[in-house]
Amino acid sequence: MKKLMIREITLALAVLAGCISAWGQEPEGREERAAEQARQMFESIDKEVEKQTERLELADWQVFKLDSMLTHDFKAQTEEMERMSAAKVTNLNMYIQVQDKWAEAIYQGYRSFLNDEQWAKYEKQGAAKAKKSRDKRAAKAVADAEKLKAKLNK
Repeated sequence: MKKLMIREITLALAVLAGCISAWGQEPEGREERAAEQARQMFESIDKEVEKQTERLELADWQVFKLDSMLTHDFKAQTEEMERMSAAKVTNLNMYIQVQDKWAEAIYQGYRSFLNDEQWAKYEKQGAAKAKKSRDKRAAKAVADAEKLKAKLNK
């Protein structure tokens, strides 16, 4: 669980750091940084696929689905964070919400192709606890928004 959350947070922070460092660089520097980020992302995906293939005893078709899903979702998360960075968003909570959104998409994606036994193993690896944490943060964000709305309506 902790490794899963640490990996997700590390990936999000790496993307954020890359976006921030790209602000002041020349176009060539941005291209080099983007290539390095892509390389790191694909390495992370490969490691995750290998780890889950071994732990969950995935069939070949499941490995393909996992690799495709992670590639799509990590790219989409990276692009969304880069757009936020380009818009000069500095609120860390907004970046965490984006990370949570894509972590939830990955969680649901796993459920779509794992059998019940594999799903139970996946949840025991920490996915269930991570889901609970995401849900708790989402509930807090909704409650905070409602409080702000009520305050503004007074």
